[in-house]
Amino acid sequence: APLCDVDNRTMAAAYADLYSEISKPSVHVLNYKGSQGEGFLSGGSALESDVDEQLLITIPFNSAVKLYSIAFSAPEENGPKTVRLFLNQQSLGFDEATSIPAVQDIVLTPEDLKAGKPIQTKFVRFQNVDSLTIFVLDNQGGTDCTRINRVTLMGTPKDGTNMKDFKKVDDHGH
Repeated sequence: APLCDVDNRTMAAAYADLYSEISKPSVHVLNYKGSQGEGFLSGGSALESDVDEQLLITIPFNSAVKLYSIAFSAPEENGPKTVRLFLNQQSLGFDEATSIPAVQDIVLTPEDLKAGKPIQTKFVRFQNVDSLTIFVLDNQGGTDCTRINRVTLMGTPKDGTNMKDFKKVDDHGH
């Protein structure tokens, strides 16, 4: 196997699911059907578009993160197809998301969605992410309803591990 594959696997192993870093009450979705929570970030509930196929999802983090990859688990027939990623733009609307340059554009395949395949970010551009905005432009089937079962973000806190999240264990077993 090429050395690159080994390096990428080793790199990926150093990153964790950023779910615990997300400011869940501040997650914001435009054009969703039903009651929107952040369940699509844990796999607890799906996210469906309402009026048309587009979704605009803003995910703020508690503190800046480095975003290594993003994965979408979704139905092959109406999961997202063209996805645009924007950084630190919490008030982005549909017009801007369509017209301004994205930090990264992704075209997903039905296989990517079925496997929930992690799509690597242009990592050098995702080193200081306060919020991630995901614009779903269209879906696999060209229908009016886009469905996302889960979005998984992999990366690391920008400033390393927060030590207060770990319980201190002393030599006396307390």
